[in-house]
Amino acid sequence: MKIMSSKILLTILYDNIAAENDLQAGWGFSCLVEGAGETILFDTGARGEVLLSNMKKLGISPRDIDIVVLSHFHGDHTGGIDALLEENHEVSVYFPSSFSRGFLERILASGAGVVPVSSCLKIMPGVSVTTETGDMTREIAMVIETDRGLIVMTGCAHPGVKSILEKVECISPDKLLMLIGGLHLEARSRFEIELLASTLAKKGLSHPAPCHCSGDLSKEVFRNQFPGYIETGVGRKIRLKDI
Repeated sequence: MKIMSSKILLTILYDNIAAENDLQAGWGFSCLVEGAGETILFDTGARGEVLLSNMKKLGISPRDIDIVVLSHFHGDHTGGIDALLEENHEVSVYFPSSFSRGFLERILASGAGVVPVSSCLKIMPGVSVTTETGDMTREIAMVIETDRGLIVMTGCAHPGVKSILEKVECISPDKLLMLIGGLHLEARSRFEIELLASTLAKKGLSHPAPCHCSGDLSKEVFRNQFPGYIETGVGRKIRLKDI
């Protein structure tokens, strides 16, 4: 089942820069997904008070969230989970099965549901998470299947963007419409980033939205190469019907 792209709204709640002056920036990433059936929070940033403050200023209630997906164990992606669960523990939390037993028990103690992810898994019709990728840092990505192509959301892409996209193929062979999230390209050369951009263009990518650890150089390269480039930052709302 493919989701109508016109229904999808993405709101960046945590990022290194703020798109609106009254919102707080911070090292980390979090993005809200609405219009896919249930409301999904992908990652929770580093600090719960920052996450909740940004949500409040954007008129988003923690109680509206149905599902939380955590991409990997680093604190700049999981740090806000406890504060969020204090506001709403009636959620299901999806995370890589390599997360510690202590983390799992902490989430269970809050009253939330836990879903360790060890293989490609459908969350709901049209929305899935990939199997874990990487060695030192195990990471999952989220995939939204729309009528215009795939939206792939990454936390940091520590294992590499290409490795993550290989895992996406177990979910759908459709073209890549949007890649949003941290791409872990800060230390990469212009040549490496341009090569990656060319590879992504061949996969059909039209709307890159690099955030968090992607780096200024990657944003420059992607902005120049893709007419559909999307500016990011805390507070940025991305309505697929408008792109």
